[in-house]
This record gives sequence, C-alpha cells and structure tokens, in this order.
Amino acid sequence: LELLFTKQRTNDGEEIQNGIGWFITEDDDGRTIYFHGGAIQGARAFLVILPAERTVAALATNFAHNKLRLGMPQAVAIADVFAGE
Repeated sequence: LELLFTKQRTNDGEEIQNGIGWFITEDDDGRTIYFHGGAIQGARAFLVILPAERTVAALATNFAHNKLRLGMPQAVAIADVFAGE
C-alpha cells in the first residue's frame, strides 16, 4: 500500500508527482494530498485523501460538461470541513 502513495521517478531519476495510480502533491501549508479523478460520458468523479488528517472526500457529478469545474481544490475544501480545518 505504501508504494501506491510513493512518488515515482523517471529513468533519469527525477521525482514526479505521481504514485502508482495516484497524484501526490502538497498544499500551501505543506500538507500531503493524494488524489485521483476521472470522467466518462457526462459523469465526473474525484477522490482526495488527506493522510495526516485521516480524511477522505469523494465527489461525483453527472454534469455533462462539468460546468462547476469540480476537482482537487473543491474536494480538499470538502475534506477540510470534515477534518475540522
């Protein structure tokens, strides 16, 4: 499981923002954020994990054109509500 959330490296040794199937980033406060999202046939889903807060948020929409632009910032904002941030 740890390998899924470990930043991988290119053949040249450069660290990238991807684990195995997960994007890995830090916010402005230095918190680690794992996330993954996708869309198909008018639906969009997004999952964000805040490991330090032990919080997970999932967003799902059925907007054909995703006019609300749901993604990582919105998922983190929702997760923060439940994490007490």
